[in-house]
Amino acid sequence: MSPERPPYLRIADELRRRIAEHVREHPEPRQATVEEASLLGIQKAALITHIRRTYYSDQGWPVETADNDGCMDRPGAGKQE
Repeated sequence: MSPERPPYLRIADELRRRIAEHVREHPEPRQATVEEASLLGIQKAALITHIRRTYYSDQGWPVETADNDGCMDRPGAGKQE
């Protein structure tokens, strides 16, 4: 028998579940700008994926947005605004 999960982990699980139900992502492949290439440590005009993510409340109101850029050649590399 496994021990019960601590309360903070149950809360984190619930938040992840709710976020997954109330988020929309819009991925867009494109070439990196000079600034993005510098921040990501890649060549300028390399292909990156720009993801605009919007989180919504239970009532459908947008409550947070995030813009993320990442390069497939550098897993884990990316910047968040």
